[in-house]
Amino acid sequence: MSYYIYIFFTLLQKIPGITLYQLVMLNDNCVIVMVPKCGTRSIRDALLHVKLGKKNQYLSASKKNLITAPFYKFVTLSKLKKIAQTKSVYVIHREWNDRIKSCWRQKIDRQESYFYFWQYYPFLRPGMSFSSFEKRVKSMPERFREKHFMSYADLYSIPELKRIDLGSLDNFLNDKFGVSYISNTTNA
Repeated sequence: MSYYIYIFFTLLQKIPGITLYQLVMLNDNCVIVMVPKCGTRSIRDALLHVKLGKKNQYLSASKKNLITAPFYKFVTLSKLKKIAQTKSVYVIHREWNDRIKSCWRQKIDRQESYFYFWQYYPFLRPGMSFSSFEKRVKSMPERFREKHFMSYADLYSIPELKRIDLGSLDNFLNDKFGVSYISNTTNA
């Protein structure tokens, strides 16, 4: 996948009502479903570490995404179910409430540039309290939630899917990539 197609699909994922799953193709037989706030940057940086060595630590986030774009794929749930029948598919799991709190901390409380959830303004807005943010996100129908707010319950209905707790991500990265580090946390 080219970088521009990656950007297109990333933007498409932000549109409420469009459900696409971002996959990282580790090799011909191993796939990770990228769930926001569940170690996605750590997975990307581990992949870069394998491909570039330690050189990646000085790259900007956009350069890292440019380099890793060919390893990503965006699919529907029905396509993901077919992939899971022939490949090992993993999802890093983190409880929904923990994901939402981390999301609020990074995207609302510590907002540094443009308002990330612009498509929900003024329903969601910069500087709102966590309790207001959580209440409003919970009130959204699932089909209108963008990727950060989804419950991902449909993923867990795929029996072949291998679920890994976020706390075990470091061991998983070591097993799959031969590297052991968590590259990014929002302390949430």
